[in-house]
Amino acid sequence: MKDYDDISDLIVRFLNGDADRRQIERLEQWLDASERNRNIFHRLCRDLESGHRYVRVDTQRALRIVERRNARNRLSRRIRYAAAAAVLLFVAGAGFLLLRENSAPEPLRDWSEVAAEVVLTLPDGSSRAIEGVFAADTLGVSRDSTGLLRVGTSEPIREAEPEYCEITVGTGPEQTLEFSDGTRVWLGNYSRLRFPLCFESDHRRVEASGEIYFDVAPDPDRPFVVAFENASIRVLGTEFLIQQQQGRSVATLVEGEVSFTTAAGQSVVMHPGNQAETAGAEVELREVDTRLYTALRDGFLLFDRMTLGEIARRLETRYECRIRFGNETAAQEIISARIQRYPTLRPILDLLAKVGHFRYKEEGGEIVIE
Repeated sequence: MKDYDDISDLIVRFLNGDADRRQIERLEQWLDASERNRNIFHRLCRDLESGHRYVRVDTQRALRIVERRNARNRLSRRIRYAAAAAVLLFVAGAGFLLLRENSAPEPLRDWSEVAAEVVLTLPDGSSRAIEGVFAADTLGVSRDSTGLLRVGTSEPIREAEPEYCEITVGTGPEQTLEFSDGTRVWLGNYSRLRFPLCFESDHRRVEASGEIYFDVAPDPDRPFVVAFENASIRVLGTEFLIQQQQGRSVATLVEGEVSFTTAAGQSVVMHPGNQAETAGAEVELREVDTRLYTALRDGFLLFDRMTLGEIARRLETRYECRIRFGNETAAQEIISARIQRYPTLRPILDLLAKVGHFRYKEEGGEIVIE
C-alpha cells in the first residue's frame, strides 16, 4: 500500500468483486488509517454515482475506496471497465451517505407488504395456513410472537418410516423455521421445504426448492442432507444458501464444509466463499462474496444478477403494488443488490432509483419506471 498504483489496483479488484479476503483486509487497514482516506473515498463514490450508470459499491464495511484528484482520469478509465457488469448496493446505516440527494423521484404514496402466504401441509395431506401465534400442537408445531415456526420432536426415528410435512411460502415476507435439533431455515418467496416430523437416527434429510438459507446445527452422528433440483448437499453443521434459477441449482457456502453432488453423480467439496452451480451434470465452482448471500438470514432483500424487470416482479409479490415500465430499456438493466428489508416499498425504490439512474411516478394506481 506504499504507492498509488497498488491501492488503485486493489480498489478496482474490490469494485469488480475480485478481491480476496486478504486484499479486503489490506484495503480496510488503509481506510482505518486516517480520516483523509475515508474522505477521499466519499469523493470517489460521488464521482462514480454521477458519472457512470453501472457501479459496484460496498458500504457495509464503512466508506471504502480511493482516488487522487491528480490521477482521476487514469483511474476513471479502469473503473469504467471494472464496474460495467452490474450494480452492487449494500444498504445499511452509512450506506445512505453514498447516495446523491439531487435526483429524488416524484412524491409517491407508500406501498405496504402484502400478508404472508405460508401453508403447512401435514402428513395426512391436510393443510393449514400459518398465521398468528399458537402453542405446540400434537405434532410439535408452534409459532411465537417473532414469527418463528418450530416444528418436529427431538426423539429420532429408529424403525418406523418418517412422517413428512411440507411448508410453502408464497407472497409476502419470508418465513423462519426451527427444527427440533436447533437447525434454522429461512424460506424466501415461492420456496418449498419438505421435512420429517422426526429426523432419523443416522441422518437428517429434507427436500427443498426455491431460495432457502440453512444454518445447520452440528451433529457428527447425523449428517444433514438437503436434496433439491439437480443436486444435493451433505453437511455435518454449517451455513449455506440454495437457489433455483431457470433450471439451474446454485449453492453458496458461508461457513463450514459441504459435499455438493449433482444428479449425475459428480461431487465437489465446497469451502467458505465457494458457490457451486449445476444444471444436473457438470459443476461450475467459483468464489463469491458471501455477504450477498446471507440476505435472508440478515433481513435483507437479495437480487442476484437480475434485470430490473425481474426485480419489479419480485417486488410486486412482496408489496401491494403494480409496476410497469415506460422505457423497456430500463427493464433490461442487470442489477445485483442486497438491500435492507423495509415494511414499505418506497425506501427500496428510492435506493434503486438513485443507483440505477431512473425515475418513477404513480400513474393510474401503478408505479411507472422511466
